[in-house]
Amino acid sequence: MKNVMMESRMKNIFILILLVFSITSNRALAWTSRGNGGNIVLCDGKVKGFYDRIEMETRYGWSLNLNGIRPAVSTPEDRLMSKFIASDFLSRIEPLNPVLYKKLMNELDSFFKHTTFFVGYFPTPIPDRGSVVLPEVDCMLEQLIVQDLRSYAPSMRYLINQDYWQQLSPMDQAVALLHEIIYFTFPDPYTSDPVRLMTAMILSDKVSEFTPAEFLDFMVSLHSGMDPQK
Repeated sequence: MKNVMMESRMKNIFILILLVFSITSNRALAWTSRGNGGNIVLCDGKVKGFYDRIEMETRYGWSLNLNGIRPAVSTPEDRLMSKFIASDFLSRIEPLNPVLYKKLMNELDSFFKHTTFFVGYFPTPIPDRGSVVLPEVDCMLEQLIVQDLRSYAPSMRYLINQDYWQQLSPMDQAVALLHEIIYFTFPDPYTSDPVRLMTAMILSDKVSEFTPAEFLDFMVSLHSGMDPQK
């Protein structure tokens, strides 16, 4: 009974967070494309990895925690492997907020049904990167994924550069999935900074240091623009 009451309370608070920030964000209804944080890092013209993972290491000084994460046993062409790895990472937040976990898993399960891989490039990145920290002076960001909420075709919610995608390891592909489903599930942030921080907290398993109440406070601080580290 206690667990049922706790889950009900979490659900009510999470719904309240979504309502408040969808109402107060003056950009929520104005945005038509999202997910600019869906970038890869190019160094000397070579794909170094997905930006969220690299930023976790360079900006926050955290390491990728692979405890409980199944090893990649396939090639980057096997999209199921990236989903399996992403689901393992997501399991870290299930005890903290089962409602959020279910929402993210639902989006992950249907991700590739809403995805179109294309041959070509995004000429202009969506300008919501916020603060950017790159590992080397000759590195740059390139757009990998864009969420296009204007599309009437269900298979075109996520537009992915096929060439860059196939150059990522299954692990970095999984990180890309995490970033995009978090971005889709949460209210529109002003930049992708809070989405990338949430991804980094999951990848490093810093979320394990939270109680459920502290995790809720963390989410609220991300959306309110406060410093979640304070």
